[in-house]
Amino acid sequence: ASLPRLIIGNFLLQDGRFSLRDQMADGFESTFGPINVEIDDLRTLPDHRGVHSVSIRTAGDGHIEWRGSLEAVPFSSQGHLSLSGKGLDDAFRYADHFLPFQVFGDSAEIELDYHVGMRDNALFLAVDHLQAKIVGSGLRPNDSDTETLRIGTLDVIDGSLRWPESMARIERIAIAQTELRAGLLPDGSIDLLALVPELPEDETPAADTLPFVIEVGAIDIPAAKIHLSDGTMSPAVELSLDPLDLTIRQADNREGTSMPLELRTRLSTGGEVAYAGNVQVLPDVRTQGQLTLEGVQLAIAQPYIEPMVRVEIEDGVLGMSADLEHHPDQLARLEGSLRVERLLIHDNQQDERLLSWNTLALDRFEADLSANRLVTSTLEFEGLFGRLHIAEDLTTNVSDLLVEAPETDPEATPTELPEMQIGGIEFANAGLDFSDLSLPLPFRTNIQKLNGEISTLSTSTSEPATVALEGQVNEFGQARIDGNLNPWAPTELANIDMTFRNLD
Repeated sequence: ASLPRLIIGNFLLQDGRFSLRDQMADGFESTFGPINVEIDDLRTLPDHRGVHSVSIRTAGDGHIEWRGSLEAVPFSSQGHLSLSGKGLDDAFRYADHFLPFQVFGDSAEIELDYHVGMRDNALFLAVDHLQAKIVGSGLRPNDSDTETLRIGTLDVIDGSLRWPESMARIERIAIAQTELRAGLLPDGSIDLLALVPELPEDETPAADTLPFVIEVGAIDIPAAKIHLSDGTMSPAVELSLDPLDLTIRQADNREGTSMPLELRTRLSTGGEVAYAGNVQVLPDVRTQGQLTLEGVQLAIAQPYIEPMVRVEIEDGVLGMSADLEHHPDQLARLEGSLRVERLLIHDNQQDERLLSWNTLALDRFEADLSANRLVTSTLEFEGLFGRLHIAEDLTTNVSDLLVEAPETDPEATPTELPEMQIGGIEFANAGLDFSDLSLPLPFRTNIQKLNGEISTLSTSTSEPATVALEGQVNEFGQARIDGNLNPWAPTELANIDMTFRNLD
């Protein structure tokens, strides 16, 4: 039925109050006021439009303003809506009762133009010129006083929405002064997943539901701080990414959308990591781009090798430039080059240097984690030094470094050796501290200026690698090492001749 004919010349509500209490939300209470409403010339007559205004103060000292027009028949309204101050506090407090975390924010400034009405017996809504700034927002788990996320400022620039077209667009989102904490729990699970609310089964979206398309022209997150922890280790391993700069272009939630992404960050342990490529999020995560490591300190791996080997990584930096590919059928595929400089590994048992080099250069490598395969060009060592001592009982200084591994399940599948093909190893100005006390005449020497090469090493052939090295011993002595070796099974095939001349 049509609306009754009604004409209101002027309606004024001053200093009103509205109180809300929800016992389903643990007795949540809030009061809105003062509420001031002014309506001029409100009529239910067809095609008549009046200009009105509404002003509301929230309990948290927020301010909601609306100015616009209202047409009753047919229903239509246009206007400008704004929210300022702590207008979102009540919404945050209310949501806390239904979420596994608490949301907070210092202040908000939101404004938009809108047009809502009926068209062809269906409701339509258009929002334009949406601008928003939220200051000091974030979240913390209900069972913790530590903030999981804090955002200094969140800016939404020039947003729009159309209904029933189910389309929204934001030209730019800028997130500044971001600080995030995330990590692995002792059981290996990701702590952030505990903050994802569980939907009741009857609220799960239907597969044929029309998705709401959201487009974002650019997402900029400059100078963020990310604190990571690995609780599977004891004590937990901590790592910070500070600063982290992230930029995403032309993002949306359509399936199959590939978004350009650029990321650069500095590790708290030393070094920088950068990635530039394309990322797809829906329906599954896929990425392809360029990964760059600069000056990454190898000591970052120390907590993970300590339980296995009694050594300490005292120095060493990694640099790498590689193409990275990831998708559901490919855990990771890397193809590029790398360098490891100034490596120094200390023997904690003997309190002496065990292994070092000035430079390891690898012009080309391909690592396929899904196929468990590694292919490389020639490994070029400059200034390599190694220490190998064989005791009377045939044990070595290397075997003494191994920490006794815990007993494993006898029915467990043994770890399969990766498929590897190394194009060869070249040595320049290497050194070797070698001794063998198991011989009838115990022998020890220090070889310097060792040069030469080891031929191609491959797990796919039974052919051994050839060894050809020459070096200097003391002032006038010479050493030559020749032979054949299967590095994957040296106890099955190792035929090495070591020739020394002019030794004292």
